[in-house]
Amino acid sequence: MLCWLLTIVIGFVSPIIFMLIGKDKPFVYANSMQCLVMSLGWTVILFILTLITCGIGAIGFVIPLIFAILGAVQANSGEVYEPPITGALAKKWFKI
Repeated sequence: MLCWLLTIVIGFVSPIIFMLIGKDKPFVYANSMQCLVMSLGWTVILFILTLITCGIGAIGFVIPLIFAILGAVQANSGEVYEPPITGALAKKWFKI
């Protein structure tokens, strides 16, 4: 849960830290990989959108915030959250 919540504050650094700490724990590793792919993917997508729309796309940064909160809630209940769009990529790339 902490991995998802810290993503709101420190971005993609949080899942990297939890990935290194929890390599031997499948639940922590799966959540950190989902969180990492989500935060990096949405950051790149929204950065490009912001450049194209001259700043109006910055409103879209609320979307990863909502997904991080949903991920924290599901991780607290013992489930691995799979965010839309990036969830399938994380499963494919990291085989979780």
